[in-house]
Amino acid sequence: MPRARVVLDDLRSVLHLDPPLRGGQARAWLYGIVTNLIGRHRRSEIRLYRALSRSVTRDDSGNHADRVADQVTVSS
Repeated sequence: MPRARVVLDDLRSVLHLDPPLRGGQARAWLYGIVTNLIGRHRRSEIRLYRALSRSVTRDDSGNHADRVADQVTVSS
């Protein structure tokens, strides 16, 4: 189930159980949820880019033909 759907379902259940949240408190509650989701996404993306930067090694020695020949030789 997409996160947006989960948030909407949660909001409907909270509004049903707690009528005072129908005012400005519901907006603050939603902003809190969205802020947490954005922060989690941002941290996840940072971890991904850090992992990618560690895994990528650039070999500038030799030319493209040499690298292709080395890869073919290794796979044979």
